[in-house]
Amino acid sequence: MAFLKKFELGLDLQLLKILTPYLSRSTALIVLSISLIILSDFCVTIMPLVIQKGIDVDVAGKDLAGLMDRTIFLGGLLLVSFVGRVISSYIIAWLGQKMLFAMRVDLYEKVLRLPRSFFDRSSTGTVLTHVTNDVESVRKFISEGVVGVLSSLAKLLFIVCAMAYLSPWLAMVTFFSVPLFAVITLWFKRSIRDGFRAVRSANSDINTRMVESLGGHREITLFGHTKSNEERLDVSNRAYLEAYRDIIHAYAVYLPTIENITHFSTLVVLFLTHFGGGDMLRPGDIFAFFTLINMFFRPLREMAEQFNTFQGAMAAVERIKLLQDEPEKIKAPENPNQLSGATPSIRFEGVHFAYQPEKPVLRGLDLNFEPGETVALVGNTGAGKSTIIHLINRVYDIDEGGLFVDGSPISQLDPRELRGSIATIPQDVFLLDGTLSENISLFDPSISKEEIDQAVSYLGLQEFVGSLGQGMDSRIGEGDAQLSQGQKQLVAFCRAWVKQPKVLILDEATASVDSRTEHQLEHALKVLREGRTTIVIAHRLSTIQNADRICVLRHGKVHEQGSHGELIRQGGLYHKLYQRQALSLQVSGLK
Repeated sequence: MAFLKKFELGLDLQLLKILTPYLSRSTALIVLSISLIILSDFCVTIMPLVIQKGIDVDVAGKDLAGLMDRTIFLGGLLLVSFVGRVISSYIIAWLGQKMLFAMRVDLYEKVLRLPRSFFDRSSTGTVLTHVTNDVESVRKFISEGVVGVLSSLAKLLFIVCAMAYLSPWLAMVTFFSVPLFAVITLWFKRSIRDGFRAVRSANSDINTRMVESLGGHREITLFGHTKSNEERLDVSNRAYLEAYRDIIHAYAVYLPTIENITHFSTLVVLFLTHFGGGDMLRPGDIFAFFTLINMFFRPLREMAEQFNTFQGAMAAVERIKLLQDEPEKIKAPENPNQLSGATPSIRFEGVHFAYQPEKPVLRGLDLNFEPGETVALVGNTGAGKSTIIHLINRVYDIDEGGLFVDGSPISQLDPRELRGSIATIPQDVFLLDGTLSENISLFDPSISKEEIDQAVSYLGLQEFVGSLGQGMDSRIGEGDAQLSQGQKQLVAFCRAWVKQPKVLILDEATASVDSRTEHQLEHALKVLREGRTTIVIAHRLSTIQNADRICVLRHGKVHEQGSHGELIRQGGLYHKLYQRQALSLQVSGLK
């Protein structure tokens, strides 16, 4: 048991170290706030002693002038205590908000730096819980819990001194209840911590279910899975309820127990005062001492109640620490190589890669992309086409072999500079909540309105912009029904243009669009390709016949490559894929 307590104390201290960098930024304000708390509590604590003198000296001696002076002094103490409490509470609350702001920004930036593999195994709801709910719990502890604990500790110190001043032996009797108070508090601490861990985990599951339900609302409705989805949320919600019930049970026993200890101690002191101290204590002493007894147990109860906030915050900090300690596998080297500024070459040499060790995707891939060349990647599902794109963008790092960009190993380049020279247009375009102009610039203030207008003009998309109600100021967003899949692709092409990349990647960018939009996309693509290395992933082989080179992937290697005509004449895998698609189109046309 002693080892367990020592372990938990060490864990608390370790977790609290996370807060140190944030709190150290405002040391002067923290010192000022603590000083005001101490001053305020000192004023409150000496009030019973002032009243004691008023009773035993002024009232007993019928000194009205002295009583008035003492009353004015009490009023001054109340004013100082009030002003100190208001200022300190404001400062601490503001510091809590500042810490929340800084911690949330740091966690958000941390999430953006994490490798894709982290998101492959972590749900969106879990990450969302870390950045929102967990940070808010820590903020609540700093803004409310810290003020309460510091105030309570200061009060206890002053009250103990005042009680010892009035009657040392009665003070000792009162203090005998403190060890019992501490033992019960430590006994409940573990169950409370475990309960809050379970609550946080259940809350994460609820967020995950909600994100899935909102993001996949269309599919859930169309496939008639509304009831099953409700049942999944009910399971997560019930787990949250059960976890919180354990906490409620703990406090249902804990707080009444503490109250009874307080009342029992008061009764014992009252009994001893009546039978053993009546002749030694004056009326003012007795009044002041019993006022101090009530004041003594109040901060102890307040600190006990703060265990709710404290344990919740510790459970949250524990989860935040796990996120902070998550390794950042994709890092910039200390002295990165610089890209030359020209259109780069890209070269794979014997590259091996697997998302899961037992399931390799690339198996010794040798592949090169020359500057200014348009290369199409084709192959069956699982051949490694999208994986190649991920590796070029350094979303993942290769396992073995070499990947060179502009002659430098990709690991020796700054990922931000690398990705800044590449524009990837995916099949499913993600739209942000904002205007068309903001979606094209992705809220980058360095991209001017003139550059956006130039992109629309060069790509020949004036008709598309004009079809929207308010042109560039039209509000669009994720899942907005007013934009078709093809129109979303047009937005993505504009994003690529304003970025002015050296390498252009299209991952099924012209799939699932109508013939009119496909014509607009073909024109935009022709403009975008000029002077750039272009990599195209396409299942519709009719869209890549004009590529400089077509690479057919099979089992993570280049199976064959050449121009469309060369591959057709070879009669290999590409020829079979092309014939199969041509036959499928003929059958569809007959229907």
